[in-house]
Amino acid sequence: MVVQEALRNLLRQKGRTALTVTGIVIGIFALTVMGALAEKFNQMIANGERYFTHQISVYAAHVNGAPLGSNFFPAEKVEEIKRVPGVDEVAPEVLMLMEEETRRLTLGIPPLIHGTDLAAVARTRRGNQLVLREGRMPRPGERGWVVVGADLAFERKAQVGEVLRLRGRSFRVVGVADKTMTGPDRMAFVALEDAQALLAESQPYLRLLKEQAEAVRAIPDFWVVLLPPAIRRQLQAVSHLPVQGLATAASVGWKPGEDPEEVARRIRKAVSGVEVYSPAEMRRSLRQATLLFNLLILGSATIALVVGALAVINTMTMAVLERTREIGLKRALGARTADVLREYLLEAGLIGFLGGLAGVGSGVAFVSALNRWMAERGAVLFAATPRLELLGVVLATGLGVAAGVYPALRAARLDCVQALREE
Repeated sequence: MVVQEALRNLLRQKGRTALTVTGIVIGIFALTVMGALAEKFNQMIANGERYFTHQISVYAAHVNGAPLGSNFFPAEKVEEIKRVPGVDEVAPEVLMLMEEETRRLTLGIPPLIHGTDLAAVARTRRGNQLVLREGRMPRPGERGWVVVGADLAFERKAQVGEVLRLRGRSFRVVGVADKTMTGPDRMAFVALEDAQALLAESQPYLRLLKEQAEAVRAIPDFWVVLLPPAIRRQLQAVSHLPVQGLATAASVGWKPGEDPEEVARRIRKAVSGVEVYSPAEMRRSLRQATLLFNLLILGSATIALVVGALAVINTMTMAVLERTREIGLKRALGARTADVLREYLLEAGLIGFLGGLAGVGSGVAFVSALNRWMAERGAVLFAATPRLELLGVVLATGLGVAAGVYPALRAARLDCVQALREE
């Protein structure tokens, strides 16, 4: 009965009520859309934390302005890392862009080629490895294979048994990974040796060294022996350049009982030319990115909510002014201060509740439609979770009640005699 009366009061000024509810709808719509974007980002970070913080990550020393895959270190660095006390296993990796130019809109990393020994990486991560949705894991020593991440498989329509072209080379798809909600979803995993060959071909400097080495190896031995000793030594050095032994990163596992943070410090001290990230450092970096992203998004949504709150305050204040005589009459007939306060707070709460329902509903419909459209292009940008939807409705209702406190107090404190004198 009380709710019905509150609804009748709101319908007295349908236009004003509709505009006020619309203000709440806009704020909650913005909160839902931006919150869904934040939820998606948080899911990616959380899964990335589970995937990447079970190892010590070593990368080639960064050179400012250099694109991904342009920084690398030779196999000797891997051997140096293996000799560091506390290191159990080292899995060298090659990370490089799948395409020289990224043309598609993506949330997160662009499509990558990841050359590695998947079994060795799983050991460095203590069993935290890729799970295949279909297909099989490559066999030891096998070449020319590719395991495709879930999102990349969808985007490229890659299926087990088919051929996938990566930087001009053909690879047989042996497996499609299950969705991880993080980096591996957009990676093409290939054998380390195949990725090293692609890396050498993609870098002009490495390509030149490779061509020179091949040219030197093609010189007949009887010609080489006729050359001066110094030139022979130079040619021999060129022919053995370690172009095929390069890596851009490495996963490092630590021995049982060792502190990974201490092992990471030892690697950093003993091996030059690399950047080392311990599990704690990687976790801290990921969480800092999450915090900044959430603050930016929720800060923007808060502005829209403040606008909605001001609209509620304005509407309820006008309602008090228009119904002053009515309030006086109710007080004269025995209505208590608490009764008047409850009536106006209920009306303000209903405005917030209705605006919250409409805002969440329209926001969820919008992100669902946008997700379907983006899914066809290999990317899903939003995650409208139940907790986000509940938060939107509860926040809108609470916002309405909070915004209605001042007008409700004003109505409850009216003197009934003075209120009855109002024209």
